[in-house]
Amino acid sequence: MKTAALAVCAVLTAAAAAAADLSVSATLDNQRVELGDQLMLSVAISGSGSAAPQPPLIADVEIYESGKSQSVSIINGRVSSSVVHTYVLAPRKAGRFVVPPIEVPGAAPTAPLEFVVEQGSPATQTAAAPSPAPNPGPRPGGSPDVFVTAALEKNRAFVNEQVSFVVRFFTAVPLLGATQYDAPKLTGLLSENLGAEGQGTTMIGGRSYHFSELKSVLFPVQAGRAAIGPAFVTVQLPRGGRMGDDFFDRFFTMAAPETRRLHTDPLTLSVDPLPPGAPDDFSGIVGALSIESSVDRARLKAGEALNLTVIVSGVGNIKSLPEPKRPDLPSVRFFDSESSVKLERRGDKAGGSKTFKTVVVPKVSGPLEIPALTVSYYDPAKRAYARAHSQSIRLSVLPGDPNTALPIVGPGAAPSPGVTEVASDILYLKAPGGRSALGDTLAAFGAPGPWHILPFAFFLLALILDWRRRIAVADPRARRVRHARAAAERRLKQAEAQPDAQRARAVALLGEALTGYFADTFDQPAASLTLKAVALRLQNRETPPAAELARLKSAWEELDLLRYAPGGAGQAEVKRLADEIRALTLAFEKELRS
Repeated sequence: MKTAALAVCAVLTAAAAAAADLSVSATLDNQRVELGDQLMLSVAISGSGSAAPQPPLIADVEIYESGKSQSVSIINGRVSSSVVHTYVLAPRKAGRFVVPPIEVPGAAPTAPLEFVVEQGSPATQTAAAPSPAPNPGPRPGGSPDVFVTAALEKNRAFVNEQVSFVVRFFTAVPLLGATQYDAPKLTGLLSENLGAEGQGTTMIGGRSYHFSELKSVLFPVQAGRAAIGPAFVTVQLPRGGRMGDDFFDRFFTMAAPETRRLHTDPLTLSVDPLPPGAPDDFSGIVGALSIESSVDRARLKAGEALNLTVIVSGVGNIKSLPEPKRPDLPSVRFFDSESSVKLERRGDKAGGSKTFKTVVVPKVSGPLEIPALTVSYYDPAKRAYARAHSQSIRLSVLPGDPNTALPIVGPGAAPSPGVTEVASDILYLKAPGGRSALGDTLAAFGAPGPWHILPFAFFLLALILDWRRRIAVADPRARRVRHARAAAERRLKQAEAQPDAQRARAVALLGEALTGYFADTFDQPAASLTLKAVALRLQNRETPPAAELARLKSAWEELDLLRYAPGGAGQAEVKRLADEIRALTLAFEKELRS
């Protein structure tokens, strides 16, 4: 116990000695900068982690608190700690400045530090942060207790080019209650909030102010002049502007605060149209973009679906980004895309990524290449249009499964497999012995009589049927057209008779009924018949009304979706689709035969 107590006393004694050796130092990362650049001030406190420096106040220099780092070590029973506070200095004009001595309770102040801010080039001056401009109005001594300013990064931009907009709130007195901020009204602009930028202290007119920043980016939507209305800040101030040290004075001051509604000056932004020469795939984005494309698998069968994912990322108005132009591939079918947007801050700019997911279905087997996708944008830094490319994608498409793909409908189609057993064996004919009633009847029938005209009638009927068969063989198109609706009705009944366990077969039969009807009607192979081709043929005939074409499009697309998700088709859904296809074929039968 005594040993432990002595150890604790030794540690406490060492800590007290470390506190007694408290020291403070200050350094600048640079002594000469250009206007628009920033300096880093580091204040190191050794000997105690509890003391904190007072931020320096420098006229015409904004000071931001950038954080602190701390380390503690015990070596041979000696406790030492070091804390480094970091500040960012942003000068608002050129000249020579002095960082005053920094004081920490219990330590000697630091030595003053000097640095020089040079005027710099005109480009640097343009890029420098704008100085706060107090609102017009009565201000005692030119230094009001609170005020708010607004500034644009620049006063001229292109259509859809982002421009930073900063609102700063300055206060030299303590505030009572919460502060309310009302964003400005925008005309001809879209806004994206970047959140609170930071806070710090500065000297204005010989008075110390604490300020907070709120930054956003604006996107002009049309050429001309865009307007930014005033932003409003409502604050609660103590009566008289300052609170006294007396308890009762503070109590009655807080009981009846003064409400002030501050506002910024309205601003305007000159918007220039984009220069001519935009590429065909121009996205409308002003900034910088990159594009990536990928698939969930590189080997599949014809008729199967894969997911194509396209991600476009970069800086600019990502929300307004359209889907990249799809390649023209006759052997591939693209379905409608789904998109999602992820916004993020990239430095002092707004950007992010937009993802497009598309279902792709190859129609034929063999090697397939999805070429590189492109997206064009306007680069304001280079003042020229640029284009980003994705990588090409190579696929291996195997022959499809005939049991899952829609079969070919029409002449030449393979019959359904399977043989029906008629009998287990052939029985021999045996002549009966003696006379029989059947033999007498046949002998009487063979005698002369009027009933012998019947074989000639049957023979004539056979000739007529053979003649019609020969005509049908000579003109298969007419036969297909004539039996188109009957074939569709037969498949519809088969689909309705399928049990729940055969939903995929029921959906396939519904597809055969719809595509087979139009394939027979137009004498086209069903495998290559698309909705677009059917609609074009119907529109050329100028007979079907628009309502029936819309119903056809809806039923066709619903069958396409159910083909890749047959589990969603129950008995009721199959019955509803069968009735709809039955009504459509009847309606088009009347229109096309009229």
